[in-house]
Amino acid sequence: MNEQASSSSTTEGRASGSGSGRILTFQTARKRSKSSLAIYLEQPAEQASTSDSGITSSSANNSSSRPIGQLPLSSFLQTDGSRLRTPMQLNNAAGSSSTARAGALWKVGNVMWERAADWAVVVVALIVLAASEKEPPRASYVPKAVLSDTNYPLLPNSVPAWSVPLYSLVGPAILMALHSAVLRRPMGEAHHLILGLFTAVMVTGAITNLIKPPVGRLRPDFNARCWPDGAMVWEKEDALGGWPKCTASSHDSIDEGRKSFPSGHSSWSAAGLCYCTWLLLDRLHVFGAAGAGHPWRLLLACMPALAALAVGISRVTDYWHHPTDVAAGLLLGCFVSWLCYRQQRVRLAAEVDPVSYGGAVAGQAGGGGAGYASGSMRFDEDGMPLLQQQGVLLV
Repeated sequence: MNEQASSSSTTEGRASGSGSGRILTFQTARKRSKSSLAIYLEQPAEQASTSDSGITSSSANNSSSRPIGQLPLSSFLQTDGSRLRTPMQLNNAAGSSSTARAGALWKVGNVMWERAADWAVVVVALIVLAASEKEPPRASYVPKAVLSDTNYPLLPNSVPAWSVPLYSLVGPAILMALHSAVLRRPMGEAHHLILGLFTAVMVTGAITNLIKPPVGRLRPDFNARCWPDGAMVWEKEDALGGWPKCTASSHDSIDEGRKSFPSGHSSWSAAGLCYCTWLLLDRLHVFGAAGAGHPWRLLLACMPALAALAVGISRVTDYWHHPTDVAAGLLLGCFVSWLCYRQQRVRLAAEVDPVSYGGAVAGQAGGGGAGYASGSMRFDEDGMPLLQQQGVLLV
């Protein structure tokens, strides 16, 4: 075939359609260095004879031929094994690839949406915390019998208020990020852990600030705040008590004197540091096979929680809180941090490290619950060993 020729060189083939009685005619032409394929749909001729291969020759000018379309011949030169791929097959393959890309983009978008919703909870808790910080406390009736419990001197904080977010939130978050970076752990692990930490601390802080104003419990140093000169003055008074009329010039100090329950230092400290304790109990396998019988692992894991307890004790010795205020704050922080960590723990076990976070990796045996295997022993989702008897796990 001469590329300079002005006329086209034509090759035709006719393939019978299965069960349709119609015939597809494929006509290839090469003209001026351009190759193309014309597809014709023909009605079957009564006298048409077919060969064993089902291919016949016909004229390109057959009046019964109706062209469907014309495509570059190069579109038909991509093979799948030994079979020629038609444009429809190529389009289907391209469509499958596009569908896969669209599915991947949808999955990424869904993950981003879920993470945005998760962090929205933290932002809302932060807004509530900030808005309730300056909420004035309730000025309640004060029995004279309790004034002996509020007659302590006004002392400075052993643990400054500005340091609480640093050691309970910022410090642990930085350590978690560095741990994942240095040990090349999956970044999803750091994200989930930091999300749980921020959620625990922000939610605990918001709950604490929402409880303080309506309760309006007096601090142990309330008398020194309200009556710095020692002379008690009352707005309304009866034989049992009344409503104090504070003579101090600082209204902020007086309002703070009515926000004793629960202890904010204690609740914040417990939320952040107890979260670290729950994490270390898992990562050090304190109750798993690796850490069983090693008290130093338990002691190391409990160090953050003991630090939170020390902060709570300082609030009592500084006369800023009653022991019950500190106990309530510690319990609140520990409980919220446990809930937040427990939720992230399930996610971490499924996506990151099922052994470290107590997920199910070894299947189930004998109807036993989720757990994992280490050598010849099996452990439940909390890392506790499961007894085995004749191949059945006894839970």
